[in-house]
Amino acid sequence: MPGLALACVLMGMNKSIVGLVLAVLQLRFYGQGMMFQLAATAMARWFTGRRGLALSISTMGFAFGQAVYPMTFASLLERFDWRSLWGVAAILVLIAFPVVLWLLTLERTPSFHAEAHESAGMDGRHWTRREMLRSPFFLMLLPMLLGPPAWGTSLFFQQVHIATVKGWPLVDYLALIPLMTAISVAVTRSSGPLIDRFGTGRAMQMLLIPWVGGFSILAFTDSLAVAATAFALFGIASGLHATLMTAFWAEFFGTRHIGAIKAASISVMVFGSAVGPGISGMFIDLGYNFPSQMIAIAVYFLLALVLVWGAVESARPRLSVAAKVDVKGA
Repeated sequence: MPGLALACVLMGMNKSIVGLVLAVLQLRFYGQGMMFQLAATAMARWFTGRRGLALSISTMGFAFGQAVYPMTFASLLERFDWRSLWGVAAILVLIAFPVVLWLLTLERTPSFHAEAHESAGMDGRHWTRREMLRSPFFLMLLPMLLGPPAWGTSLFFQQVHIATVKGWPLVDYLALIPLMTAISVAVTRSSGPLIDRFGTGRAMQMLLIPWVGGFSILAFTDSLAVAATAFALFGIASGLHATLMTAFWAEFFGTRHIGAIKAASISVMVFGSAVGPGISGMFIDLGYNFPSQMIAIAVYFLLALVLVWGAVESARPRLSVAAKVDVKGA
């Protein structure tokens, strides 16, 4: 958190392109990267039976900030200089810092019970990050990891282009985003208990279906009302994704190395969010507008869905082994 506050200060003071790059990297690393990583890892390690519910609650903070802070700071720009607002952001982080430290002094799991609450993954053992990266199971999941950040980021990155191609007023098109956010928050909050009840494998097999439907609808429609249906599906996918991923890694690979495993998956997702807008922009320059690209994107998600389905089905018998093996002995 002090690192994030310092990154905010550097962004506000910076006056060079090199400094801008460094400041953005630090904001990305300390903010969206480590803050979310630490919260999700803590929930996955501290909770077992109600892990999905715990994760759904913790991710509400991310959704709240994503929905409220951009609009709040955009409105403040009418009265205050943007550099001073970065100082305000740094102060807010530093105010929260001692509160978080105090909360973390209250140990959720007594140390003498910590080992008992570790959950083993497939084959009744705790997988290391190296073992996970080398497994065919993880390789079959790579298209699923890359797809949502790559094409979801492209969807927002090309929003002006999409509105222009469709002939929609930009303000009316952007009004669909709060709808997506609201549905995403609702799904995030409600999906945790469902994941706890039915398991992360079943939920993972359904994760990409809304992406297929959303991009298919948005590709062909010229109606904003129908486009709202697509954004509703994007909201369902985003809300489920926010809760599901950490719980999925914990269930299939164990909790002992969940921090390293989740960091590897996030690295893949960050890579996807970086290359997606570049790929879509390149094809726009070649004469393929983004709505026409959405057909190919829907096919991509469909193929990734087939791989996820096969991977989970092949791994499911290996999970039953985990329930019969002592986690310490594993």
